[in-house]
Amino acid sequence: MPSPDVIAHHHDSRSGDVYWTALWAAPFTADGLLRTAAEVLSLTNAERTRAGLRYGC
Repeated sequence: MPSPDVIAHHHDSRSGDVYWTALWAAPFTADGLLRTAAEVLSLTNAERTRAGLRYGC
């Protein structure tokens, strides 16, 4: 797997948790952006469900 184009993290000072993310770039198109957003949302919601957290409105 190639190296990611962007790696970022956030340190939550209250809990001490560190959240990481990585993004692999693809040709920028409206469809690609929609697909990436949908994939991120799906993965995030699956992780929240696994952890017993609620999501959505």
